[in-house]
Amino acid sequence: MHGVGVMVWMVTPFLVAILAMQTVKFSLLVNYLIPTD
Repeated sequence: MHGVGVMVWMVTPFLVAILAMQTVKFSLLVNYLIPTD
C-alpha cells in the first residue's frame, strides 16, 4: 500500500501537466476556430 501511494504521488504531477497541456491546446483550437474579436 505504501509503495502504491508513492507511485501515485510521483505520477500525479505528470497527469496534471498532461491535462493542462490538453486544456491549453483545446482552448487554442477553439480560439482559432471561433475568432473572438
